[in-house]
Amino acid sequence: MKLNGALATAIYLSLATMSCGQIAWADDRGLAVPDHTRVIAALQAEGVQIYEAKARLGGALAWSLVGPDAKLETLDGREVGHHSIGPVWRANDGSEIKATKSALQNWKPADPGSVAWLLLEVSPQGEGIFSGTQYVMRVATAGGAAPLEAPGQAGERKSIPYRAVYLFLSATE
Repeated sequence: MKLNGALATAIYLSLATMSCGQIAWADDRGLAVPDHTRVIAALQAEGVQIYEAKARLGGALAWSLVGPDAKLETLDGREVGHHSIGPVWRANDGSEIKATKSALQNWKPADPGSVAWLLLEVSPQGEGIFSGTQYVMRVATAGGAAPLEAPGQAGERKSIPYRAVYLFLSATE
């Protein structure tokens, strides 16, 4: 279950060749790249989004996102790291980034069965592929949305397969 390589490459090239400044994605999602940034890496993720049943106000159970568990690969399929709960992205070279707050931007995907496209601010650690990364964009998602069926009991977990392209952005100045 691989991401369409042509789609992933087109997304990467479209963003990588854009000039500095606030740039609107030529799509109805209105995806906006932060000012003065550039794409330093594009990786595809394949794995699962994990959900847990939790009681809401009034006692009804609902699915709550725990986080991802996915391998990270280059667009040609070479495994380079792992994406996990946090969210955290760890590269095989030892570099790592972690989201520092909730999503700065969130776009609803065309497919209701897919997780949202996101823009996250991150903090990098270590030298390597993620050095200098300030933002991560999740785009081109397939799958991973919360289960449609209601949970049976609190604490129940479901893992939903998903794929996405992650764009790693750094400052241009």
